[in-house]
Amino acid sequence: MIPPLEFDPQLVEEAVFAATRDRPEAASYHQEREASYEERDPEARDLSFRRLHARWFAKLGLTETLESVVSEHLPALASVRRVLVTRAAAERQEGAELFVADAGERTLIVRIRPATLADRDAALGLLRREMVYVVDMLDPSFEYEPRLPIDPAVPGDRMLGDRYRLLWGVSVDGRLVRAGKLPEVALERRRDQFQAAFAYLGGRADVCFDRIAYGPRPDHPRLVALSRDPEDAFSRASHPTAR
Repeated sequence: MIPPLEFDPQLVEEAVFAATRDRPEAASYHQEREASYEERDPEARDLSFRRLHARWFAKLGLTETLESVVSEHLPALASVRRVLVTRAAAERQEGAELFVADAGERTLIVRIRPATLADRDAALGLLRREMVYVVDMLDPSFEYEPRLPIDPAVPGDRMLGDRYRLLWGVSVDGRLVRAGKLPEVALERRRDQFQAAFAYLGGRADVCFDRIAYGPRPDHPRLVALSRDPEDAFSRASHPTAR
């Protein structure tokens, strides 16, 4: 059973506005929207707008993308009690986070731009990636820790976070591409990023990339080791730790 999905009203309104732009339904939507302005009482008018946008949000199927992505991972998300979907103002703010209450109850917060949510393909790409990150974090065998062991005194550690995020992203995209849920070009973009970040690996960069992208999923400690000293970590094992 899908955990309850709760959408921020501002996101709902802006996503409907974006989704109806340049579509045949736009005239009907704007006609209904104008009718809501006729409410003189501010509270009644606000309620009218909320009901209007909730109705159009459902009519346009804007809940279906998130529902379908969550449905792909139901067993892994069994401990998540609710999903809050809020508005992101910029692309860099888009993503998903897990919050754990004192009682251990987990809430998943998804931040997404209205324009992304209105574009099914863009929303699928973002949400599928973010859900794999969440599933990894929830898997005890991944051994996830929210804070990386960064030592400012160690020069290599200053780049640890960037390398860690890139390596984890390569693993996530690799799994999605192999499952047919992301286009191959997404992984090629990751390859370019990897070669730039690990240029000193030289001719071995492609081989190391393929181990992460096409091999078994590395766990959190393995990703940290690869981020800190990729030359040593790649040479000590022919494959990342399989889980």
